[in-house]
This record gives sequence, structure tokens and C-alpha cells, in this order.
Amino acid sequence: MRELVIECVEKPGVCDKHNVGDFFEVRDGKLYLPEGKFICIYALQSVMPLIPAKERELVPDEKDWLPRENRVSCPDPKGRLVFEIRRKETGVK
Repeated sequence: MRELVIECVEKPGVCDKHNVGDFFEVRDGKLYLPEGKFICIYALQSVMPLIPAKERELVPDEKDWLPRENRVSCPDPKGRLVFEIRRKETGVK
């Protein structure tokens, strides 16, 4: 399984929980956060559905949207944070 880095890359609204540059990693189905950091459960729910799919090796297929999409938005209407999911080993998204 691929290791992932999930990072806040945009903050178009008002969010008192996260800032651009905040990140966490996923390795072997576990979340790893920098010491003293946390992940808001609403932000986490926005990326959770894509984590298992992004961890596995994806075969390029022009009909499959998953390899091309790397950004998700937090559902909080005030914050509207955007998180980017990327693979850690190669930097390939």
C-alpha cells in the first residue's frame, strides 16, 4: 500500500482549526500527525472516502477519474478548506 500525505492547500473561508500547510500522513491504514497537531473530524470525513483508493496502485485509465483527482473540500461551509492527497514515496499524485 502506498503512503500518503494529506495537506491543507487552500483556505478560502474562515477556519479556526487548520491553516494552509497543515498535514497528516497515512501509513498502513494509520493516521500520523505532527506532535501537538490534530485533524478536525469534518475535514477528516472529506478525505476518508478516498484514502483506501489512493493507497492502492492505480492503473491509468482515461475513463477513471480517481487517478486525476487529488483535491477534496471540507464540508464546513464557513471554512471550505481544500486538502490535497499525494503519494509520499514518489511525490506522484
